[in-house]
Amino acid sequence: MAAKLWFQQISKYFLQEEAKKRWYTIETIHENKNIFFIKHKTKNILFKWIDAWLTTRLGKYLSEDKLLTYTLLQRNNINIPECIVIHKKNKIDLTNIIKLWFPLVTKPLNWSLWRWVVVWIKTKKELEKAINYSFGFDKNIIIQKCVEWKNLRILVINHKVFAWLEWSRHHIVWDGKSSIKALLEKENLNSRRWENILISTLPKININQDLEDFFKVQYWYAFTHRPKKDEIIFLKGNGYNKVIDITDEIPKKIKEKCEQASIVFDLKVTGIDVIYNISSSGEMDYRVLEVNSQPGIRTHHLPMWWKPRNAAWAILDLYFDK
Repeated sequence: MAAKLWFQQISKYFLQEEAKKRWYTIETIHENKNIFFIKHKTKNILFKWIDAWLTTRLGKYLSEDKLLTYTLLQRNNINIPECIVIHKKNKIDLTNIIKLWFPLVTKPLNWSLWRWVVVWIKTKKELEKAINYSFGFDKNIIIQKCVEWKNLRILVINHKVFAWLEWSRHHIVWDGKSSIKALLEKENLNSRRWENILISTLPKININQDLEDFFKVQYWYAFTHRPKKDEIIFLKGNGYNKVIDITDEIPKKIKEKCEQASIVFDLKVTGIDVIYNISSSGEMDYRVLEVNSQPGIRTHHLPMWWKPRNAAWAILDLYFDK
């Protein structure tokens, strides 16, 4: 097992390990680009990560464009977040946005995995700074209403929900004493954090200029700043503080909508990000944030709590007609 792997390689690792258990043949075509064949009897299937011929070009194209994604979802009566898309060259009255949606979140339109996402924007000044930051990575950005709902990551295989995770974004709770850099360095000594992300969904923190630039936009903090005690500071990147498998507790309505979305996009293997909330009266509401044609499966294999789900097994069954 490699000492350190990139997030994009993890899904390939689990898929290949499952193939080895079945005595399937693996032939690597390009290691760095994660392209390989898996062979069994008369079938010889070319993969890129977990992606193969069952992923249609149209489905992949549509799911990678958030604006098209939201248009299709809304057209099929699948709830989407309150949002607008703005172009770098266009001018917009930010005052009205603040009044309508406060607080807000900004993100580049065609990026995923919490890259360069700024949350809990509460003032016009904070919004202007976040917009300028996001425009550094995409000429189009999306502004959404920010809500404290539960985050779900759903894996749909062959148009049926296979696994379901509840997760919380990567964050640190401050001790009230340390500077940001000092506490991040201390946190990296936490025994739950690993360089090898095949072992843990809580990776080591990359303490670099990129992270400090993010803090300056999200919180107006440099590494030397000392946040207040118990202040929650979100980190950029792909780590999680909580990953719970709740597949056995899927609300029927969300399950049906996710399966419907996979059919709308004609994707046999689909990752769907959802937020949902159950009111005090018991009424459930949800929003689909993203449809992913190349979902990661690491967190399904390695949840922090409850049952691991062998997504690689289900994907190989799909491609090899089991």
